[in-house]
Formats: sequence, structure tokens, C-alpha cells
Amino acid sequence: LNRVAPTWSRFVSFAAASGAGSLDGVTPDIAAAFVRARTADGGAPGGPTMQNRRTNVRLLFRTARRLGIVDGDPTLDIIVPARGSKVSRPLTDAEIGLGRDASEWWMSSQRFAAMWALAEATARGAELGAVRVTDLDLATGRVWLSGGTRVVARWAPLTEWGVSVLKRHMATIGSDDFVAYRGNDPGNGGRISAASAV
Repeated sequence: LNRVAPTWSRFVSFAAASGAGSLDGVTPDIAAAFVRARTADGGAPGGPTMQNRRTNVRLLFRTARRLGIVDGDPTLDIIVPARGSKVSRPLTDAEIGLGRDASEWWMSSQRFAAMWALAEATARGAELGAVRVTDLDLATGRVWLSGGTRVVARWAPLTEWGVSVLKRHMATIGSDDFVAYRGNDPGNGGRISAASAV
């Protein structure tokens, strides 16, 4: 319930704003518009977001049918991108070189290059925004990554290029600052900042 209730609440508000006075008044068009609605940051929803929305709204209508509140389900004909396995592969040396060049192109700030250096050291989205200067051990070429729900905290090796970039970047920031994030919310804000930077 804790996982689906927020989506249900957003759906009910969306449906009411779309003219549905009750669950029985929700049309397939309203349900489809909710599933495909822009995200909170104004972006287009990805496949997993649309699947999650459709699944949660479908569960709401299944529950409402069992309780005798509604007769149908307006989500039955909503088609969303199929769940597929994402095919990923390691970057080639040429692609890594292009990423490094692009990150250093932003001459006004070494933040993007620092972000790339941390990503090369296996830092994930949530970890990228949380790395502080005190987490760097440039003498031995490593960084402490805090881990998260799917990965353990660990020391990760930096590349030679990463060490040189981070040394230059450290000269421009405070001794207790975040390495590549400039806000106050390294969790959510750092994750968003990291995703857009990388």
C-alpha cells in the first residue's frame, strides 16, 4: 500500500482535473493520458514509469471491481513499451576518450570532468552526488563510494586521468565540499544532477 498509494492519489487528482467525478467516470482516454503524462520535472515518462503507472491504476480498478465500486477497467487497452532487457556493454576506449574530451570541454568548470572521473571509478547515480573531497584518496588513486540499495559501499580505483582531473578540480572547491554536486540534497538532488551531467 505504501508503494501504490502515492500513484493512486496522483491518479485520482489527475482524473478529477480531467472531469471524472468518480472512478466510474474514468474513461480509457483519461487513464491513458495519466499513464503517458509528463513527469514532475516536465520530461517524458520512460517505459518503466508508464508500466508502473498502468500497473498501479490497474490494481486500483481491480480492487474497486472486487468491492463493487466499478464494473470495468479503463487501463485494459493501454499499450506501453514492453519490458525488455536492456542491452549494455562496456564503453570502448575510443568512447571513453570522447567522454573525457567532452567532459573537459566545459572550461568554466571541472565539475563535469570530475563527474566523469568518478563514473569511470564505478560510481553510480546516487553515489556521484554524494562524494565529498574527504572521500578522495588521490595519493593512492582511489575514492570511497557510499553504496546504495543495490550496491555496497567500497573503495574504488581511479584512473590516472581521473586522479589528474580531480587534483585540478580540488584546487577550485572547499575541503569539505561535494566533489561534483553544488546543492544541499546529495540524495535526490545529487542523483538528478549526476544523471543530467553524465
